[in-house]
Amino acid sequence: MRIWKQRKEQVPALPFIVSMSPPGYPSAWLRPRTARFRFARQDHRSFATSIRLNFDGPQATRNGSKRRTGLTDVVSCVREMFRSQYVKAPILYRISSVLLLLFAAGHTLGFRQNNPEWGADAVLGLMRSIHFDAQGFTRTYWDFFSAFGLFFSVFLLFAAVLAWLLGGLPAETLARVRSIAWALAISFVAVTALTWRYAFTTPLVFSALITVCLIAAASLTAKTA
Repeated sequence: MRIWKQRKEQVPALPFIVSMSPPGYPSAWLRPRTARFRFARQDHRSFATSIRLNFDGPQATRNGSKRRTGLTDVVSCVREMFRSQYVKAPILYRISSVLLLLFAAGHTLGFRQNNPEWGADAVLGLMRSIHFDAQGFTRTYWDFFSAFGLFFSVFLLFAAVLAWLLGGLPAETLARVRSIAWALAISFVAVTALTWRYAFTTPLVFSALITVCLIAAASLTAKTA
């Protein structure tokens, strides 16, 4: 037993486990119930950020205050990532462009569909059957409904192309056109509000995600100006 204890004492305990991540990727040092993340960016400006997450729950310090919980540390980690521009404006614009294309496709294919559970067959029939003269054109309310729905599809496609082009601009050029970036972001704030008032969950989720990405991208663009 003495020999076993001596051998056990001679073996050094590993203080942490180092993740085998390649250079330029986030790496983590793990301890029991704690984690420390280090973000390193390989460019002409040497930059490194270390954030320690505590999962032990609230603990009293010397002055009686409580430590931040793990959730608060995660929020701080996300904020630090945005401050250090790990999530850059071009990436957010490309994400917004993809979401806009999906939003446009879903809206165009679905806005004239009818669910029998809604009981709107009679209303739709009247919208299609009743014709009237509108400034020299014979139209129905179904024509108006289709036109305004397709107008929004064209707007979504335009916004998708614009977001993609903004994502491909150099940082200097993007900083000069940040007023356009903010105009696009504010327009989708209005779209999200209208969707909340008049639409349903799926378009609301898409518009909210697009709005968040566009606002974040415009904010990062303003910081680099």
